[in-house]
Amino acid sequence: MIYLQIAISLLLIILILIQGQSGGKGILWESLKTSYHTKHGAEKTVFLLTIAVTIIFISAAIANLLTG
Repeated sequence: MIYLQIAISLLLIILILIQGQSGGKGILWESLKTSYHTKHGAEKTVFLLTIAVTIIFISAAIANLLTG
């Protein structure tokens, strides 16, 4: 189970880094923007994949906690 969590966490790190690069300016710049845009194409796919992997990671962590 621990190897699964390691693999999921590495995938999550990669997805978060890709998401930061897709905006071109990084996380700090994104928080300072005043205009909003919708996500399209690959950016939307990476965003949704990041959410899905986060849910899987949290579920695996809870399952590991409960099974000891």
